[in-house]
Amino acid sequence: MIWLALACGVAEDRSSTTCGGCHPAELEAWERTGHANGVDGEVLSAWLPEVRHAWGAGAAQRCVACHAPGWGDEPEVGCLACHGAVGNLQEGDGALIVDERGPIGARGPTDAPHGVEGRRFLLSSSLCATCHEVTGPGLLDERTGSEHAESGGDEGCADCHMPDGDHDLRPRWEGALALTLTREAGEAVVEVSNVGAGHAIPTGAAFLRDLRVDLVVDGVAERVLTLVPVPVLEGVQVALPTDADGFEGEALQAGESRVVRVELPDDAEQVEAVAVFRRFRPDLLEALELPPGTGGEEQVVARAY
Repeated sequence: MIWLALACGVAEDRSSTTCGGCHPAELEAWERTGHANGVDGEVLSAWLPEVRHAWGAGAAQRCVACHAPGWGDEPEVGCLACHGAVGNLQEGDGALIVDERGPIGARGPTDAPHGVEGRRFLLSSSLCATCHEVTGPGLLDERTGSEHAESGGDEGCADCHMPDGDHDLRPRWEGALALTLTREAGEAVVEVSNVGAGHAIPTGAAFLRDLRVDLVVDGVAERVLTLVPVPVLEGVQVALPTDADGFEGEALQAGESRVVRVELPDDAEQVEAVAVFRRFRPDLLEALELPPGTGGEEQVVARAY
């Protein structure tokens, strides 16, 4: 993990709270993001001892270095982490170069009461890939940057995740998945496709997530597709990647489709397919002794009749 700071002429207070004095809407949106809650996130805090035990103190420190880099006098990934970024040493593993004198904007000088340097890097996917392309520690590879590059799309990260300059950085499920259901010769044929994302669904730490397709027959749901890599030890599913020797399955890549055929009961009437996402797998939360609703309840992200 490499973070390089240029710290000449630093202002006394560079925290996101100070920025929010003039940019309250941006601060409020940022406070809802994972960037604002990276170090205090319940899952990360509960999992770090497991990482340290399985892979050593250096591995745990690598997690902290990305989730809590410390720019702008605060542990979180705050305003300065992006608005002070001038480049990177590589696209990956947090090799970001930050000028702590900031701030940097997407455009040149403005009528702001402070100087603003314009740099295209702020809106580039290269900035995002600096932290959202991770190799290790252990099995914890995250390939969002590579997935985006391989997708061949024209849109950058900010085009989807920061439309109109929004700072909430929320997942954009609208139009991401296409789910179809047809009935053929006593079978339900379910197809799910990644049609709208410029990366895998889910991406990043997909090994923590749960994305599934349920077939609901007359009100009874059955999982028929799992769209995440599941940690396994000698072929048996385990809850934590730190207890695993590999993964089975993978996320749905950009442009990829998967199809499953399920035999229906002769008397089946109402049939529905539902794609359901949950930020953290229930077995993961149980293993970390966290409440079942940590990270939010499951949500339906696509539906077909």
